[in-house]
Amino acid sequence: MKIWKTLSIALASFVLVFLLVFCLVPVKTVSYQVTIQKQVKETYYETEPYIVQESYTNQVPYIIQESYQVEEPYHVKRYLDYDIVGTLRQNSIKAGYGAIGWASVLIRNVDSLNGSFTTSFTFRAREQEKTFYDTDKIYLSSNEEGNAEG
Repeated sequence: MKIWKTLSIALASFVLVFLLVFCLVPVKTVSYQVTIQKQVKETYYETEPYIVQESYTNQVPYIIQESYQVEEPYHVKRYLDYDIVGTLRQNSIKAGYGAIGWASVLIRNVDSLNGSFTTSFTFRAREQEKTFYDTDKIYLSSNEEGNAEG
């Protein structure tokens, strides 16, 4: 155990002397010379006579004209202007068939174009809880009236 005590005292004294020497003794500035390599690049401009040779080619205009015509079908779906002039509805009961109904709509084409009008009818039978659908398509000229029935 004595040897460890002696070694620790010696190590502590060595550290103490080291700290006193480097911490308390003023540092002395020493000047020295260092050679640094430096690259210098200088640029000089000088005018020299020179001759430029330019090559060129003459272009001949392309004169051939080709014409073609492609016919494509042109269909535009457009909704026509119309007025509902009148409506008519009738329900009737026939033996064995139950309630039978029909409806009629009077349509006037007020557009400047002729066209087809498709009218959809929806009938509901309350007693049978069924719904029936019907459509009618009529063609009308401009300012013409027609009946669509379902």
